Amino acid sequence: MEISRIDVLSYNYGFFETDCENIIHKKSLPVLSVVQSEKGSYDIALDGGKSYSTGENGVFIAPANSFQEITHHNDSILKKMRAQWLFLDVLINNKHHIDGILKFPVIMPREYNEKIRQILKEISYKKGICNDLCNIYKLIDILLRVGKETYEENSEIELVKQYIENNYQRKINLSEIAGILHMSVSGTYQFFRKYLKKSPSNYINMVRINHACIELSDNDISIKQIAQKVGISDTVYFSKLFKSIYGVSPQNFRRTNMYRL
Repeated sequence: MEISRIDVLSYNYGFFETDCENIIHKKSLPVLSVVQSEKGSYDIALDGGKSYSTGENGVFIAPANSFQEITHHNDSILKKMRAQWLFLDVLINNKHHIDGILKFPVIMPREYNEKIRQILKEISYKKGICNDLCNIYKLIDILLRVGKETYEENSEIELVKQYIENNYQRKINLSEIAGILHMSVSGTYQFFRKYLKKSPSNYINMVRINHACIELSDNDISIKQIAQKVGISDTVYFSKLFKSIYGVSPQNFRRTNMYRL
């Protein structure tokens, strides 16, 4: 696939240094994750597959909406783990998300580890958006080098995914999506089952809960505010839905996934 345009739609840098030996996180995020263990290491498995170890200074890559099972390991001398990451949403040629057209290795080839460490550190210095984007495009260049093209033309799938990403914060009627696809409501339901492997409501709720994971990990606003922010007005329903997907309440997820220096 010839790439003529690359747009960074959003990015979010984070880091921590803390004692977290053998703590396990299970999550799915709506954006691509590039995560580096500066001190200590991660064991990472995606979508129930094989578990890999990053090793110290290693990097793992998790595509948007993949199910991550992450085990943390402290550095043997520091007795803590130090890590940094970038959550990234990148659009290729105005229509395709980068992890929708490229398959990445779970563990980044080691020859890129130091370069990625430098890139992420530069972003951490908060020198402004121009500095950030300059470094993010360096990271994207690495991703393009290590990714294997898996693109298959289905513009309708991309159209539906993007529409839901743009509108998940409000109520979405299936008839709206049917109109975009020029299908009947029943045909749209079958479309979801065939290509997205979920019912429309389950897929939309998955996107909402994945966005909630980021909110729960990154800030201290209330559960009610997070529920409303991701398009669910009923806090009780939000909590039940969250637990049905992750097996823990939003409060417990926040407790185990939010790190502070």
